[in-house]
Amino acid sequence: MLGLHSAAMAETYTFTPDDFTYKTVHDVAKIAPVVMDETGKPKTVFLKIPKGNILPPHGVEKDYRVFTVISGPVFWGDGDVVDPAKEKRLPAGSVIVVPPMKGHHWVAAREGDILMQGVVVPDKTFVPVIANKIAN
Repeated sequence: MLGLHSAAMAETYTFTPDDFTYKTVHDVAKIAPVVMDETGKPKTVFLKIPKGNILPPHGVEKDYRVFTVISGPVFWGDGDVVDPAKEKRLPAGSVIVVPPMKGHHWVAAREGDILMQGVVVPDKTFVPVIANKIAN
């Protein structure tokens, strides 16, 4: 039958961001683990920031973080002090790579609610377009 297997069809599992349990971080954002490592630390998360809120300047101590903007836009800034003049407006679909121990950043929800997915990357196994930018 045209190469179709008689084995049972694989079952997939679907979820929406609202299916997960969120906790508040920095008094303004909500974060929900999606995938945990063997020690119970989140490897993949959803991050929600309601319109009008700013996730204050904070840094990453260990491992890279890779965020994909699901809905936004996100207003992203680097530095220890929130300065709207230094923010980048990033639309849905944008990818943000946050290196460890490289200073602080903030996130502002200026035009609407923000939803991002974040992934912890323990090493620099990035595709060339990211690896080349990090190297410079």
